[in-house]
Amino acid sequence: MAASLRTLSAAAAIAAAALASVALPAVAQQTPPQVQQAANDSSADSDFWRVLYHDATFTVHFRSYYLGRDVPNGAPNLGALAAGGWLGYQTGWIGDAVRFGIVGYGSFPLWGPEDKDGTLLLRDSQRHYAVIGQAYVALKLWDQILTGYRQMVN
Repeated sequence: MAASLRTLSAAAAIAAAALASVALPAVAQQTPPQVQQAANDSSADSDFWRVLYHDATFTVHFRSYYLGRDVPNGAPNLGALAAGGWLGYQTGWIGDAVRFGIVGYGSFPLWGPEDKDGTLLLRDSQRHYAVIGQAYVALKLWDQILTGYRQMVN
């Protein structure tokens, strides 16, 4: 009796495996709508992050400048040592049609006595400054690029 149960259970296991091998490919081809939506969302997310990070351009440019001037005729002498530069960010092309960019500029005093103010490297009283110098959107239409708002023209 035990041998016949083993044979029966082995036959049932083989039959179940055969049935599963026939039925599973048909089930695997039917993807639930929730899973398809999640796959589409992750594709859109990956495109979004690709445009913002992988296709983007980051620019860092450092500068230093010294200006010292002895002015004749009793006018005050000028002098300052400033460090600064710019930081820029430009996205990749979104949908191969739109791109955004922004660039900030700044100058910070390393040395600048208040009595030698006037070099224009720094603000009044030898203080730092930081400004948004460029902020733009670019549109690509028929192999032409139209850029609007604050931009640099070379």
